[in-house]
Amino acid sequence: MHPAAAMTQFAHAVSCGTQRGILRAILHAIVMGGLCLSATLACVNRSSNTDVVSELLPALTLTTNQSVLIIGDSLTDFSSGFGLQSRLGPGYTVAFRGIINTDFNFWIGRLDEAFAQATTGPPAYILVPLGTNDGFTLAPPQFLERVATFHAELRKRSFARVYYFTMPGTLIGTLAPAIAANNAALRPEHVARYAGDNSVLVDLETVFQNASPVPALYDAGDPLHPTQNGYDLMAIEMERAVRQQ
Repeated sequence: MHPAAAMTQFAHAVSCGTQRGILRAILHAIVMGGLCLSATLACVNRSSNTDVVSELLPALTLTTNQSVLIIGDSLTDFSSGFGLQSRLGPGYTVAFRGIINTDFNFWIGRLDEAFAQATTGPPAYILVPLGTNDGFTLAPPQFLERVATFHAELRKRSFARVYYFTMPGTLIGTLAPAIAANNAALRPEHVARYAGDNSVLVDLETVFQNASPVPALYDAGDPLHPTQNGYDLMAIEMERAVRQQ
């Protein structure tokens, strides 16, 4: 599309006065019309459309320093955010909030606390390695309901790409099958409900199952939390997922 035509569509969207129409026109003008971001944003009345601008920037990930937010439990806390900052390196800023013994239900009411960790700007990528503690109390139907409520609350705050995970099974005999059942329910649910909403499912369960038993991914002294080898394996998959975008 010629840039002039793209600008015509943009002007029409502005005249219609809908934020959704303006956002769609901005994206189309940038991608199809080859217009620079600064020129496009100059066409938006910033005083009345600041929400559109703030949501557009992380979605396009055009900034030189992309913000990553990890929302998790003790796995996130004990691993210092899985060491993802050092793996991603320059160009990314990783913030994380992990609290022991927490699950999806805990974070539904505390997402503002999690988002407050992203001090460099709205996150472009949100990683949610939760589900281990949910296995203690929730069967698959209830687990899926909690994930749905969490996702709805998160989308009230951000349209960033969201990464959910099938969690490793642990060495706890009563917990491992519960986590496996919830993972099995989440796979088709994610395809049907979240994949079309800028979300990715990272299959950590299968990665752990396929990994060599040496070195060990769990230690008998702590059957719930992975060894450093296990954390490294999780971090590798997280890095790969973020870089694939």
